[in-house]
Amino acid sequence: MNGELCRPTPRPHAVLTLTGAAGSRRVTADAAGRFRVALAPGRYSVRCGGARTVRVVVVAGRVAHIRVRA
Repeated sequence: MNGELCRPTPRPHAVLTLTGAAGSRRVTADAAGRFRVALAPGRYSVRCGGARTVRVVVVAGRVAHIRVRA
């Protein structure tokens, strides 16, 4: 180690699983590591490989922004 901090980096083309009351959906991030998916209002868990699960609440008519970190 050279003393530099590890910084989170985008995950290009990562496959994410979003799970809610109605079931699960899979979405693939773009080359910049970003994704967009339309979901019904409710609570969801978002998982990407070995990363920690991120929980998000989707509200009707609003956009939810999340970051999935390893």
